[in-house]
Amino acid sequence: MRIDFRLFGYRTFAVREEDALAFLEECQRVGFVPKNPKRCEKTGEIRFAASLFERRKIRLLKVAVREVGTGGLPILFRRLIGRPGLIFGIAAALFLLIFSHLFLWDIRVSGCESITEGEIEEALAEAGVYRGAFLPRTEMDGAILSVREKDERIGYLSINRRGTVAFVQLREAKIETSREEVRPANLIATADGIVTLPMIYAGECLVREGDAVRAGQILAAGVTQSEKAGGNLTRAAGQVLAKTTHTYRVFVPFSYEAKTPEGRAKTVREIKFFNKTIKLYKNPPEKDEKCDIIEETRYFTFAGVKLPIAVHSIKKAPYTSVMRQRGEREAWQIAVKESETLLGAEKSAYAILEKSVAREVSAEGVTLTTTIVAEENIAAVAEIETK
Repeated sequence: MRIDFRLFGYRTFAVREEDALAFLEECQRVGFVPKNPKRCEKTGEIRFAASLFERRKIRLLKVAVREVGTGGLPILFRRLIGRPGLIFGIAAALFLLIFSHLFLWDIRVSGCESITEGEIEEALAEAGVYRGAFLPRTEMDGAILSVREKDERIGYLSINRRGTVAFVQLREAKIETSREEVRPANLIATADGIVTLPMIYAGECLVREGDAVRAGQILAAGVTQSEKAGGNLTRAAGQVLAKTTHTYRVFVPFSYEAKTPEGRAKTVREIKFFNKTIKLYKNPPEKDEKCDIIEETRYFTFAGVKLPIAVHSIKKAPYTSVMRQRGEREAWQIAVKESETLLGAEKSAYAILEKSVAREVSAEGVTLTTTIVAEENIAAVAEIETK
């Protein structure tokens, strides 16, 4: 293809094989010279190219001419103008290529225990260190001092910059608490049960194996009597294992409300570039009772490195609520699964000794009742108020 066509644009046209002779005569009549004429092997059409400035001459031809393609820089620019997202992508790529080394791309925090990485990043952002910060004007040492002064939980903090990534190393301070006076306390029962094994190593044990106790009853007293010193306050400590009973009921109705998708889901997107957000929509989807909002953020990566560019999408999925019916078999399957979930959450709190299950069917649904006989520690600390 000619260079002038590439620079100033061109169009390609096709003429039917049976109109080839008439086409050549018309070209001589209007003074038009077709560029790069070729015959299509499949259809037999005569195809040629013309510059954008020769459109007027082609319109004067009294032969059916069909446009089959366009090309060149002007056509490309027109297409780009109609696609702002592509223009933004090209501009962002050029910006990153030229100026990327001047900005902070990522912050990686290590050494967190009780403090979260999000808290550290927020504190650093307030001190001027954040994704997208202009590195020549970023004071790393000043940010370190500012963060340490504002948070006494931080014992050591350093920032090592490697290229466009800031590696933050943290060591939390070991805050020593002053030894306070030990407050006296009793051990009380948290549930009804029969004592199987009292293990009290501080305070006066008030129960023994085989005793039936009620919730709230004192198991070990923090007030001990001495012949020489009289009453003595202490903090009762230890465990009291007891046989307890727990009942779990799960009801699954036959009628239930279900969601049915209604219409097409709509998705809007926004671009996150460093710490800036570029919205590609006027108004975000409204959150209402008949619509699920699903949000997702995807970061671009290159060679395994996360880039500071992400697409945040907000999907609005409308639905309608309809009442549906389930069969007895399906209801029992759901009830068993929910019961297993409840027991799984409580299993670490006690050792199961016995288990019984009762089933009941009514017009409204099914009820699964699970009774557990277990051995567990029922002793809890209850401090004694003193003046």
